[in-house]
Amino acid sequence: MLKSLFTAVIGMVALAANAQNGFTLQGKINRTNDGKKVMLGYLFKGKMIRDSAIVKDGAFQLKGIVVDPVKAMISLEEPVLSAEAAQARMMGNGDGQEFFLENTTLRIEGPSMTAATISGGKAQADYLKLNDMLKPLKDEMKPLSAKMMEAYKAKKAGEVNALIPKLSAIRGKFTKIEEEFILQNPDSDVSLDLVNDRAVVISEEILGPMFSGLSSRIQSTVRGKYIESRLATARKIGIGKPAVNFVQNDQNGKAVSLASLRGKYVLIDFWASWCGPCRQENPNVVRTYNKFRDKNFEILGVSLDTRKDAWLKAIATDGLPWIQVSDLKGWGNEVAALYDIRAVPQNFLIGPDGKILAKDLRGEDLQKRLTEIIH
Repeated sequence: MLKSLFTAVIGMVALAANAQNGFTLQGKINRTNDGKKVMLGYLFKGKMIRDSAIVKDGAFQLKGIVVDPVKAMISLEEPVLSAEAAQARMMGNGDGQEFFLENTTLRIEGPSMTAATISGGKAQADYLKLNDMLKPLKDEMKPLSAKMMEAYKAKKAGEVNALIPKLSAIRGKFTKIEEEFILQNPDSDVSLDLVNDRAVVISEEILGPMFSGLSSRIQSTVRGKYIESRLATARKIGIGKPAVNFVQNDQNGKAVSLASLRGKYVLIDFWASWCGPCRQENPNVVRTYNKFRDKNFEILGVSLDTRKDAWLKAIATDGLPWIQVSDLKGWGNEVAALYDIRAVPQNFLIGPDGKILAKDLRGEDLQKRLTEIIH
């Protein structure tokens, strides 16, 4: 018993020491890169943290502290960026790669940043293991993605449409391997990252079991607690739950409440004037509204705009005749926070009793569902 306690204490001291000492990135790359800037970037609490160092004699070093292991990007920046290099970076083809950063010593060695081997820390070891599992699929996807880009640029719709199902099938295999990794590695920060990737549009039914399968250590990390809080919100707005009431002003400054529409079928439609997919979906929503507007159906649009003029112009341009509200706080919209909106478009279909019937109905699915329930 005493031995176990002593071992646990030593382990805690070691972890505390690592956190206090932070991380050290020691890099060795080709001397032809001397004078170039090494760029490091990672997200912390929604903000991008950046650091840099200059390559000298083929070496560089970066130091810092992270709260928990986090996915980071390291890349080489040309002293004078050419147009070709800038375009390559925008397409994700620059000289860099992703890795997992944690409070330990990591070594980066290779002829270039893209071709370098990055080692050090358990999270990075797990990440390399996952990449090995995904490599055959990445190799299969790369030429198809290149063909897709060429066909898209050449406006060859037939070729693009022929490639879509092939790429979708590969992405499906990607998802399966990643979900197997999560199940097999419950104490890995990489597993938490994969769960987090699936939390953009959160589904308690799907994400809940994934998260609960992770170790208590992983769940108690900063990002783990963040996902847990979002799951708690998701449970409140799940199918069959009462829709959370809210009050927000319309474009004329008049307060509108969700409760005032009780007794009707209501589609709460989260959108924004700057959202391309939202604008593309609007014609379908207009057709749906015109078909069901006289059948006890209403739409309540919630805009994540910040500029009133852009919001009003989009309403007029797209011909949206239903109720529109916004507090013009963008992603800080208070109704969006209540409904855990992290991407748009999203919507919730509410029944006359005020309970949530469905989520994210788009295209033909929206009309089909309304046809089923409205007679």
